[in-house]
Amino acid sequence: MPLRVTLGDLIHDCAARFADRPCITMAPSGETITYAELESRVNRVAHGVRDSIADGSLEARSDHLAIMLENSLAYLAMSYALKKIDLVEVSINRAFRGPALARMINLTECETLLTSAAHIDALADIAGDLPHLRALVMTDGADEAAVRFPHWRIIAFGDLLAARDDHIESAARDTDVALVMFTSGTTGISKGCLLSHRYAVRTAENMIGPFRLTADDVAYTPYPLSHIGPAFYDILPTLMTGGRVVMRDGFSLSGFWPE
Repeated sequence: MPLRVTLGDLIHDCAARFADRPCITMAPSGETITYAELESRVNRVAHGVRDSIADGSLEARSDHLAIMLENSLAYLAMSYALKKIDLVEVSINRAFRGPALARMINLTECETLLTSAAHIDALADIAGDLPHLRALVMTDGADEAAVRFPHWRIIAFGDLLAARDDHIESAARDTDVALVMFTSGTTGISKGCLLSHRYAVRTAENMIGPFRLTADDVAYTPYPLSHIGPAFYDILPTLMTGGRVVMRDGFSLSGFWPE
């Protein structure tokens, strides 16, 4: 029987089933967290974002929150946290620049963007063309961002984390939109695709069966998390079977075989 579950509840179920198993390993550092530790991080972000919206520190009147970030544990934590509090993730392709990037951010009228110091210059080039954006959550470079963008609220990602890490059960249906992913734009204007929780789970199930994935498997993914491949072909099916993901930010020819 196919699963009918939202992604936030699914990650909670995986943590309950595979609690102490290695879940995510970051290459090349080797930093590894368990399923239980991933769930704890996701929940701390979820509570922090929800509390910040409630007290006015963050705004999400469009129910969308954007992520423009390198592959990292922070990216995964925010991605799944949004599914627990029923906000729609907008996955921004960080390779975009100029008007194409502005259009991608503006399309869903996002008011909050999770990003890092690496993307400050790209955002500075289009800052005047982002009428809806109100706040940046920075994994690093918060001080620089505050100087460069005095008209936006700047929040350090670490300050966003709540102390509590209990699960928040989603009120969404599995047919509700979970995230917006954009096409590459190679054959025309990049299009925002509305993807439901069910779509994500079905895509992962379609990888688990044919490839006979088990808890003994390790998936290696250096591809950007804004793309469907790492999100639903690599990471989600691995999590659903209790395996381990080795995640890297970008392909390395010299690092591939050792990793």
